[in-house]
Amino acid sequence: LLTELGLGCTDVVLSARRKQASNRDADLTDVTFQVRELARLLQFPLHGLYFTSKLAQQWFNSLAGELAQHGVSAAQWTVPQHVLPSPSPEYIRFKFDTVEGRLAAYRQLLPALG
Repeated sequence: LLTELGLGCTDVVLSARRKQASNRDADLTDVTFQVRELARLLQFPLHGLYFTSKLAQQWFNSLAGELAQHGVSAAQWTVPQHVLPSPSPEYIRFKFDTVEGRLAAYRQLLPALG
């Protein structure tokens, strides 16, 4: 499906520990980032970068210096960035109330998939 849609998928985090039993990004500690994999991804012509949390986007943007060491140019950072609605059940309740609300948000952010 991803190939058919022209989408790539990876995680910003290579490894981490959790401070407590939670799926929240904010509970991650001892985080190691996938700098080499992200640098490879940025070598492709991209129309946008999509993140599943604001923290993942912040982490990604904090890697500019390390990615430059792996050959990523400043031009490769100019693609639009979007934060998708979190897949977390809590996020649905507090932000969109329903799965349909989250689906509508995804359709707005990813119109080619709608």
